[in-house]
Amino acid sequence: MINDFFASLYQYPTDLLCQNLNFTPELYDNFIFQEIGVKMVSISFISMFIYYYSISNYGNLYSLKKWLLWVLIVAIINFMVCYYYTEYDIYLIYKPGEYPYGFWSEFFPFAIVNVFWTIIFCFVFSLLLKIKSTCASKTPF
Repeated sequence: MINDFFASLYQYPTDLLCQNLNFTPELYDNFIFQEIGVKMVSISFISMFIYYYSISNYGNLYSLKKWLLWVLIVAIINFMVCYYYTEYDIYLIYKPGEYPYGFWSEFFPFAIVNVFWTIIFCFVFSLLLKIKSTCASKTPF
């Protein structure tokens, strides 16, 4: 059920970026959609929680520019997690000589879509977490 949810989130935007995503069955059958999705949501939530209840309470780190920088950092982290974890997991499925996928054609679009969803989830978590924040209750707007 969770795998179906994250597969639907990732599948359509990834198909827009890359018409022939050949490794979708491997991602679905090995629950990689679910694992990457749960990691993305967890990293996004924990990062935004740290921003609103720790980092933004010191100095003037609660401005829109600082928030955008923080979301960019979270997006880069989620890009790296998605790309390397997916590549490693697919690599474990195949024997070393049978590894059929390359960087640009398969993993990069999937990681870019993960960045897109990271930004969306960071924004949603910001709306939820900013309510109780001491200094950043008006960040991002």
